[in-house]
Amino acid sequence: MTALLGRERDVRDVGGLLDRARLVTLTGPGGVGKTRLALELAAQRLPVQPDGAWVIELAGVRDPAQVPQAVAATLGIRLPAARTGPVTGPAPLEALVGALSTRCALLVLDNCEHLVTAVARLADELLARCPRLRILATSREALGIRGERLWPVEPFALPPEGAGADQALRYVSVRLFAERAAALAPEFTVDDTTAASVVRICRALDGMPLSLELAAARIRALGPRQIADRLDDRFRLLTGGSRAGLNRHQTLRAVVDWSWDLLSEAERTLLRELSVFVGSVSVDGVERVCTGHPDLGGTLDILSALVEKSLVKAGEVDAAGRPRYRMLDTVRAYGAERLDESGETRPLRQAHADYFLCLAERLEPRLRGASQIDTIRRITAERDNLRAAVRWSAEDGRSAMTLRFFVSLGWYWWLSGQHRECAELAAQALDTAAATALREGTAPGDGAPPAELWATAYALRAVNALGHGDKGQLLEWLSLAARLRGDGSAHPVLRLIDPLVASLGPGGPDRVRESAAGLFTDHDPWVRAFARYLHADAGTGTGRTEEAATEEAVIGLEVSLEEFRSLGERWGIAQVLAALADLSSRLGDHQDAVAGYREAIAALEELGGTHEDSLESRAKLSFELWLTGDRQQAHELLAQTLRAARYLGIRENIATVHLAIGSLAEVDGDPATARRHLDQAGELMGEKRFARAYARTRSLR
Repeated sequence: MTALLGRERDVRDVGGLLDRARLVTLTGPGGVGKTRLALELAAQRLPVQPDGAWVIELAGVRDPAQVPQAVAATLGIRLPAARTGPVTGPAPLEALVGALSTRCALLVLDNCEHLVTAVARLADELLARCPRLRILATSREALGIRGERLWPVEPFALPPEGAGADQALRYVSVRLFAERAAALAPEFTVDDTTAASVVRICRALDGMPLSLELAAARIRALGPRQIADRLDDRFRLLTGGSRAGLNRHQTLRAVVDWSWDLLSEAERTLLRELSVFVGSVSVDGVERVCTGHPDLGGTLDILSALVEKSLVKAGEVDAAGRPRYRMLDTVRAYGAERLDESGETRPLRQAHADYFLCLAERLEPRLRGASQIDTIRRITAERDNLRAAVRWSAEDGRSAMTLRFFVSLGWYWWLSGQHRECAELAAQALDTAAATALREGTAPGDGAPPAELWATAYALRAVNALGHGDKGQLLEWLSLAARLRGDGSAHPVLRLIDPLVASLGPGGPDRVRESAAGLFTDHDPWVRAFARYLHADAGTGTGRTEEAATEEAVIGLEVSLEEFRSLGERWGIAQVLAALADLSSRLGDHQDAVAGYREAIAALEELGGTHEDSLESRAKLSFELWLTGDRQQAHELLAQTLRAARYLGIRENIATVHLAIGSLAEVDGDPATARRHLDQAGELMGEKRFARAYARTRSLR
């Protein structure tokens, strides 16, 4: 038997439970390692169980009436022979009680889920009448009797995406795959060439030990990359388990088939319908999307039954404390196959997309007000489902739905710093929607979907590309949005197009201020606050004296800040605070600048994740800290910021941090470091932009 990996805590804690409780049930999905853990526990209990630890394998027992006989056969207890007339000798249960009543033994009842009622009754009787007996059961659901203590056996933790070899090997899932693969192909190791593929395998297979072992069994025929690439067809790929194992552990499909066969028709229906969800889902989502079958039982009751049978995982909660549910990817893939077989995939995907579009549209206006933080968290909890729904609507040719998704999520992507995701979905979904419209003989904005919908989608696409997109392309999108928007311009971003175009075009700061001033009386307080910010921020770039321009800018920014604060809008607050800190720095008040940047960063961090605007403020804060004499903290913060910028992969932020590091190294008398970072900043920014940015940093020294 191979060594037990990664279950040290389970062995310790379940051993402690068995010291205190007489019935412990290991629960969890098939293939998670319940039996292997139970065998290890049985071996460790031998010193304190003088009458032994006995493993009763119930997987092969089909008749519930045969459960006592299976226990007796393992223990070597002779039961009365079956007969056609009345039983005159002791019944099987009485014979077991008689044999076990004084024994200090541990019974391991393995694989109980298909006989759960019969096993529960037997365990209840034996524990009541055999005071020194202990029972350890393994089952995909609890026995549900008095005194039972449950221990969920969890899949192994997953390595993060992009983990290198050293980091990946800290995870048991990776070590298990590596060990099993090396047993078949001794030359195999997890190194820089194989780590990415092994991480993909472990994540795709949910860290499930049996699945990882089945995958590792393919290592001689396929390399790790080929195994990872083929996991979309996991049920055909993962076959050929240990010949000594149970038949239902020979293939991945057999593992899930075993659970499926034990379900009621209502449970099967809900399980296959749940496969349309990606990641986790709320109860409301399940009840709204899944058909529900009143004649088969309430949806929530059936969902609870699937949780009890280890096919759906509960325990997660969202920021508001609402419960969420998820399936392992393997169970989800199995359910999706069953859904396809039923012919119900398309209507379920339609219901899924309808539900999440309605949710996104209901939440979108709240992104610019006092409930901004809660709304971001709510949308983030549904991020995987929303992404799937957007892609499905585009692939299914539903242009209007795709645009509505984009309009309802565009500002969320901006606030949460997910500009890369926005760009990827725009390239896939928005361009697909435009192509569909052209195939149908209409250009974007010509007929259905409505022109204003196209305008808002392109405006938000441009907003999410500000600072790290091609300026010509941004102007093209914004100009298209300006042509297509209606007179009402319902979405606030549409009314801000003119100052945004002016900031990118040849008009300069005066044109920005003129366009922004026209929005000072807008009916939307958020638009008014944003317009004040744009107007004030552009004021310092006009031809007036620096003192006059700065004074007016401070007044305008303070008005904008007050309006954003009254709305509770953290992103706007952060933008204005950072602009005020810029002015403080320019005026030589570096302590005030430090305080301003810190407050701006704190406001952005409330939005969650790592926002690219916070990276820019961190780089500027580092420079101000250096100017105030805190050089060690300045360098530490710059190093952290560079790592974060590289992780996000945004050229603009990476360049800004390299510029700051290089500039400080120059002053510190380290020309080699300065040249290395300044060269990288110049390469990323381009010659003209770098020259302007470098001149600004020199003026602050």
